[in-house]
Amino acid sequence: MLKLIVPFIFFNLFLIVIFTKFKNKFKIIDNPDKEKKIHKLISYPIGGIFIYLSLIIFISLDSIISTNLFSEYELTKFNKIYFFFFMTLFFLIGLIDDKFNLKPTIRLILLFIIVLIFLQYLQDFKVYRIYFKSIDFLLVLNSFSFLFTAISIILLIQILNFFDGIDLQLSLYAIFIFIYLFVITESLVLVFLIITLLFNLYLNKYQKIFLGDGGVYLISFLISCLIIFNYNKNILIAEQIFIILLIPFLDFFRLFFERLMARKNPMKGDLGHIHHLIIKNLGLSKTLIIVNLLYLSPSILYYFFDQNFEFISGFSIISYFLIIFYFKSKKTNF
Repeated sequence: MLKLIVPFIFFNLFLIVIFTKFKNKFKIIDNPDKEKKIHKLISYPIGGIFIYLSLIIFISLDSIISTNLFSEYELTKFNKIYFFFFMTLFFLIGLIDDKFNLKPTIRLILLFIIVLIFLQYLQDFKVYRIYFKSIDFLLVLNSFSFLFTAISIILLIQILNFFDGIDLQLSLYAIFIFIYLFVITESLVLVFLIITLLFNLYLNKYQKIFLGDGGVYLISFLISCLIIFNYNKNILIAEQIFIILLIPFLDFFRLFFERLMARKNPMKGDLGHIHHLIIKNLGLSKTLIIVNLLYLSPSILYYFFDQNFEFISGFSIISYFLIIFYFKSKKTNF
């Protein structure tokens, strides 16, 4: 792997120099506002472009050096082209949205069409059954497998897009998921994804280069595929997936129903997410610590104590709502 990782790091360092010097040239700028964004300086939502180019470098080097790291995912040369093609489509929809601010309905329709076509060509990424061993629950999806998988992927994209509300948060969360999957699967592909996101953290922190929707959609697509593939191969179990995704899902659905009750558009972003409630009282650093602990702790606990799924899940849900209640009771404004 060393003969692949050295040139990969070198090319990524070169990309960082390019993005640092020429971030203005992309002409994709995110201006601060007080409705959905809390940053006070102009930022550049082009982190997705960096990640996409880094993945192109990785895939190219893997082919040139013939390390065949993707063989563990049973992707033939033909299927690898399909996968890369659909990954590109997800990234482009997000990038176009960053540039032109697509209407949510149009964006959702485009995503749904692409997901349906993707699942038609790559059957390994469809969910065929849901089985929770801890409660002995089995649901065989049969003819609903196609639709269930499509909705799940699109839902995860929307949830992670909402979760990407403050500096570093989604990148750190994605790094955690990739590390967790690496510990379980020992897939070397994940090492390169982690390295890419670590470089992206630098751009985010020091160059105000955010993921943007292009980066969010790309990361969401990769997380979806990795989780589904390893679940279908019985490497991951449903309990692990539930706990890994629990906090972002809770935050999404809480806000969804709160907005409905307030007669607001449930898909329109605001500053009601858990990270927003905390950051206006404690600042960025402490917010990242609290939120990271909130989603890291259940997964780590379950990894070592997998007989306590119900307790760990219940404790995490209660902890989440207690934090929400505490910080909602504070009236501090941005």
